[in-house]
Amino acid sequence: MALYAYRALDKQGEIVQDNLEGTGEMAVAHELRQQGLLVIDVKEQSVAQKDILAPFKRIKLSDLVVFSRQLATMINAGLAIVRALYVLSEQTENPKLRDVVVAVRKDVEAGSSLSEALEKHPEVFSRLYVEMVKAGEIGGILDGVLLRLADQLEAPGAIGGQSAAHLAVHLARAGRRDEVSSWSRRPRPGCPCPARLARSAPLKSRRRSPTRA
Repeated sequence: MALYAYRALDKQGEIVQDNLEGTGEMAVAHELRQQGLLVIDVKEQSVAQKDILAPFKRIKLSDLVVFSRQLATMINAGLAIVRALYVLSEQTENPKLRDVVVAVRKDVEAGSSLSEALEKHPEVFSRLYVEMVKAGEIGGILDGVLLRLADQLEAPGAIGGQSAAHLAVHLARAGRRDEVSSWSRRPRPGCPCPARLARSAPLKSRRRSPTRA
C-alpha cells in the first residue's frame, strides 16, 4: 500500500488536507467518500516527500503548552471545539502532533467528547491530562483547565526538552505541593491554633503590693 495526500471538503464546507494509505487513487477517493468527504484532489506521495524521520520524532512538553494554551484561548473566545481543533491542525508545526490533532478532531466530529478523543492517544496525552480535561468538560470550565495545564507545563524545569510522558509527574508534584500547603494551614487535632490558645489561656492575676496604714 502507498501513501496518498488528499484535499477534500467536509460537511461544514471546510477544506481538509491529510494523508491516507491505499492501494490506489480510486480506492483512496472511495474511502474518503465513505467518510462523507467531497474529494478535491488525491496524489501519491513520492519517497522523497515522505518524512523518513517521522517515526523518531517526539512531541515535547513545549508543543503541548502551545496546544493547550491556544485551544483554551479559542474556546474562551466562543469557537466550537471542532473548529478550534481544525485551526490548530493548520497551525501546529510539529508533524506528529498535527496528525494527532487531526485524529482528535475527526473523533469529536463523530460524536466523541474531547477527553474521549484525547484518551485514544496515551503516548501524547497522559491519563492525568485526560482526566483534568474531562473534569473541565463536566464543570463547564474547560478553557480554565487547559490554561492550568499549560501553566503547570511552563513551570521551571517542566519543559527543558522533556517528552510528553513527564506530564503526569509535573502535574502530580504541583498537586501535592498545593495539598501540602493547604494541609499545613489546617488546624490539626489536639493542636489548637494560636488564636484559640490566646482565648482559652487563663489570665494571670496581678499581685498587688500590700497597702500601708
